[in-house]
Amino acid sequence: MRNTLNSATLSDLSRLVIGGEVIQKQIANLANTIGQSAGGSKFPPYNAIRIDRDTFAIEVALAGYKRDEISITTQDRKLVISSEKEPQTEVEVIVDRLTEAPEEVVAQVEHTRPSNLYSYLHRGIAKRDFELSFNIGPYVEVTEAKLEDGILTVGLKQNLPDNLKPRTIPIS
Repeated sequence: MRNTLNSATLSDLSRLVIGGEVIQKQIANLANTIGQSAGGSKFPPYNAIRIDRDTFAIEVALAGYKRDEISITTQDRKLVISSEKEPQTEVEVIVDRLTEAPEEVVAQVEHTRPSNLYSYLHRGIAKRDFELSFNIGPYVEVTEAKLEDGILTVGLKQNLPDNLKPRTIPIS
């Protein structure tokens, strides 16, 4: 039997938690996001990591991408990591066509290819446009972003104001 969130389950939550309607809306939005992303592209692969109660990281596998080809933005409690690949040069288009019609293109490649340009026998490392979008909670800020060994790591920290942090109430 499959566990699913439905409106009855979510309305039960609002009775269990004071102010639960806010949590109910957030869970419903999360369930919709998960449902929408289930059929979407899985490129590039990523990890979402909880380091401690208030610290998180997102690791994105970006082999072959350069720092200046990646964009990281935050707006309206949404973190977006994206890249638009640069248009191919004429020689790269010819090299890509080699897999489609090698006999027709070989002579053209020999005359236009710089001596240091190689051709792919197999192109298995994807380098294409992408956009990853993450909903982030209130008071969550991006603390760092680094690209190392083909892995982009984005650090996140939740900075709750003092009036929202747990406190002990003394009994008199």
